[in-house]
Amino acid sequence: MVSIKRILIPTDGSDCAKKAAEYALEIAEKLGTAVQCLFVFDYNSLTSLKFPDTEEYIRETCDKMVNEIVEMGKKHNVEVGPVTGTGDPANYIISISGDYDLIVMGTVGRTRLAHALMGSVAEKTVRLAKCPVLVVKDE
Repeated sequence: MVSIKRILIPTDGSDCAKKAAEYALEIAEKLGTAVQCLFVFDYNSLTSLKFPDTEEYIRETCDKMVNEIVEMGKKHNVEVGPVTGTGDPANYIISISGDYDLIVMGTVGRTRLAHALMGSVAEKTVRLAKCPVLVVKDE
């Protein structure tokens, strides 16, 4: 029998990630499952940007992203624990995937060229995660 006790919702703040969060929160509400929301700040996104206080910017960005999902959880009577990190999002998700029973995440459709150049966090997570991954497509 499959037992889902802990769900991870990675987010990037996109509409697709919010749609995936809704799926995860509905599952969690029905099963009484613990939920954590993860945002991973990718330092590569700062390469061309200059901020007076980079660390504060990173902290504020991380807090904003996970707090959106925490607030969504309240509407479902699901407590969502915020988790943040820095680094490559896919690698970070994969590194903690063994702590969860299910990952629910969104994916944004890209052209073949864009996908080949940038890769896909969702695709890499599906291939390498240590738990099942439910991918919600952007439609």
